[in-house]
Amino acid sequence: MLNKRELAIYLELRRKFGYLPFNIGDALSHMRPYFSPKVVLSVLRYLIKSGLVSEIDNFTFKLNDLEDYLFIDVVYPYLLRKASLRRRSQR
Repeated sequence: MLNKRELAIYLELRRKFGYLPFNIGDALSHMRPYFSPKVVLSVLRYLIKSGLVSEIDNFTFKLNDLEDYLFIDVVYPYLLRKASLRRRSQR
């Protein structure tokens, strides 16, 4: 699950670039007033691992839809767990 820093960086990048490809240098310069380059790079690496950002090449990235991430990683496992618990309680 995302923490506030990761969500803030994702949403700010989405506000600036939308779902269009962006250069890492542009992202770093845009986030400079808020976060250090080290923090932005580490959060971008985490967002790539979690599936919210796609790496096009070494320096170009593209944001993925937050709603898809939430459904696949949060909502769907929650619904599976609820269905399993409900089946057990129905017996």
